Amino acid sequence: MRPPLRGIVITTAGLGLALIQAIEGLRFLRDTQYLSLLLLVFGILAAAASLKLWRNYCFGCRIVLALISVATVIGHLLSLTVGLPGTVADAWMGSNAVLGVISVALGLLIMVLLLPRFFHPRPDTNARPPV
Repeated sequence: MRPPLRGIVITTAGLGLALIQAIEGLRFLRDTQYLSLLLLVFGILAAAASLKLWRNYCFGCRIVLALISVATVIGHLLSLTVGLPGTVADAWMGSNAVLGVISVALGLLIMVLLLPRFFHPRPDTNARPPV
């Protein structure tokens, strides 16, 4: 079964987010190991959930992608406002800023495409009205 167009867009955005998370994880490897490990785990989970979403379009991988995208946006907002322990104060300079903006944009795109489906499920077309 081929996923709908929404699933294809979510899969592509999820794979892009996984790639950016992995690149950011490798960049923080020398400075903050905890952040690097967290970003690498998020990247692996996002890639696995995106590929499973492409294959099965299942509910569990949609939840994983939604949680990762929410955590990505919240993490970037926290790093901009209060900062993260052990990170450099000017971490949002140069290519880090570009990766951060693309990461937040992909996270927001995934949230916009996924979260309305959780709160407003498609009505069952095979259900009969009560007699």
